[in-house]
Amino acid sequence: MEVEIELKLSTQAPAGPIIIEKLLPQLNVTIEQSEVELSNSYFDTLNRDFRKNDMGLRIRGCQHHYEQTLKTAGKGVAGLQQRPEYNIPLGIHQHYAPEKPDLSLFPADVWPNRFNLAQVQKTLICQFSTQFIRSVFLLTWSDRTQVELVWDRGQVLASGRSDAINEIELELKHGSVDILFSLGQQIAELMPVTIGLLSKAARGYRLMDETKSELSQKQPKPSTLICNEDDVTQGDKIVLSAYLAKTLKQWQKMSMDFPNLQEAIVQWGHELKHCLSLLEKIMGQLNAKLQDSPLQHTIVSLHEILLSLEELHHEGVDNLTNSQQIAVEQGLLALVSDKKCIKVQLQIMQWLSKA
Repeated sequence: MEVEIELKLSTQAPAGPIIIEKLLPQLNVTIEQSEVELSNSYFDTLNRDFRKNDMGLRIRGCQHHYEQTLKTAGKGVAGLQQRPEYNIPLGIHQHYAPEKPDLSLFPADVWPNRFNLAQVQKTLICQFSTQFIRSVFLLTWSDRTQVELVWDRGQVLASGRSDAINEIELELKHGSVDILFSLGQQIAELMPVTIGLLSKAARGYRLMDETKSELSQKQPKPSTLICNEDDVTQGDKIVLSAYLAKTLKQWQKMSMDFPNLQEAIVQWGHELKHCLSLLEKIMGQLNAKLQDSPLQHTIVSLHEILLSLEELHHEGVDNLTNSQQIAVEQGLLALVSDKKCIKVQLQIMQWLSKA
């Protein structure tokens, strides 16, 4: 059993050349570089017994070598994931991939209570797949700290539909988790990124659940209140840290999935104002005890962006030129993908990982 500690960053940039030409020269490390093409089939039952128990089951193929993997429920802090995983080699298969995983090969004590192993084995089916090229950079520092940095690009395939993969994963092999956040900060300086909250498996399930009719009728909904002002003022360090993690995740999950620009300005602006207000109050309570405030400058600048968007809303976006509308869209995207926002998010995640 291995415990995977990983930070995922999503991007639309050609990350490989930026990593090689700009990031790696900044690092005082030894580098082992390789590239592989990976195919992955993800399995579950029709009742989604694995999904319900926050487990993932796959068979991975690489140059006719196959391996089955079980990832069990772990813990995460709004983007930093720590999950136990079990890998079982399945040998070389030249002409075909193994039909399905053999659950009996995994340790008997990994299964949840009342998990009917025999029945689940009989009803396993392939739910979706991923195909991607992985560029691997194994980074080793002089103090033996080691991180595997990978750039994946390809597709998640499910129900006749696809979703593009373009992400950077930082997996801690040896050393302090702080190195992942340090690398994340450096990457955010070099290319636009967002915190990757969904695993490839989660994206596969999401594709399966989204029909074309559902997508065309999809409307953004306001997020539910995470806590109120009384909760914040009365919460202790543990409770406040939990509120902070949930609020941070809400910020990170924002997207431009709105029918039109006017809707985005109204709804997204409201959502972000709510998130920023909560973050400010929670961090204020924690800072009174911990003397640590990474948010202040970014919150001020984001409030300025929100104020300008509110002014545009009152004027009406229909009166804007195309170039002005593009500028507004870029301003909205900056609220979650600008490097100063990502750096603050990473700072909060780093603090939460030690809280």
